[in-house]
Amino acid sequence: MEPAIPVHAVGMPTFCFHVSHSHAAESTALQEVCESSEDAWRSAAALCADLARDVVGKLTPDSEWRVDVSDEIGTALFSLRLVAETLA
Repeated sequence: MEPAIPVHAVGMPTFCFHVSHSHAAESTALQEVCESSEDAWRSAAALCADLARDVVGKLTPDSEWRVDVSDEIGTALFSLRLVAETLA
């Protein structure tokens, strides 16, 4: 049996999604193979929607959740943020 060829080896780029919280010292990194940066954007937006659903009851004033997306070589592509701010 031949070894499996990684999907990204046949032309599909791997994107890294870094999820962080303003009150946490560390971030969580996830990797996903996407056809394009537009697909990575959609995946990041879906991740943010899931994150918002999961943390809405735990949000505190002046907290921030971020999803930063980079390509295979670490170039930052975009960032999506969920921010809770006290305005008064």
